Amino acid sequence: PAVTTTTPQKLNVFKNSLASDDTAFPEWTWAGQTAIELSAAQPQPEPAAPAGDMNNPATVTDYDPKGSATHDGGETVVITGTGFTGTTSVGIGGLGANFTVISDTEIHATAPAHQPAVTTTTPQKLNVFKNSLASDDTAFPEWTWAGHTAIELSAGGT
Repeated sequence: PAVTTTTPQKLNVFKNSLASDDTAFPEWTWAGQTAIELSAAQPQPEPAAPAGDMNNPATVTDYDPKGSATHDGGETVVITGTGFTGTTSVGIGGLGANFTVISDTEIHATAPAHQPAVTTTTPQKLNVFKNSLASDDTAFPEWTWAGHTAIELSAGGT
């Protein structure tokens, strides 16, 4: 019942992804009904509600902690704000972070480890993204690892 179709379903024999020719055979039936007839008789689920307003960026009002204690990252960063439903990615210190949207007002992200091969000369902060729309990060400090910003670490700081 959970599988619906609008194409005739017949008997096939498969070898890897190659199917046998089924043109000479009738459609398969269940109690005399084809898959198309059975699909049409099933109640159709309501379409899923859109996930947040994808045309507006999320708003971050705070997050804690504001940096990693070591270069290894791993801390859980609790991000609060609005419009988090539909978040497609979280960036911390210019790096992608694993995250879970808890609600429209809270995200939990895992601080990434510093990547010495990734260098930068621009401030790297925390951002929440919905598609390509980033949250405004101007009110927040740069992300740090062991007290150093990405710019300092790129310049050879430790």
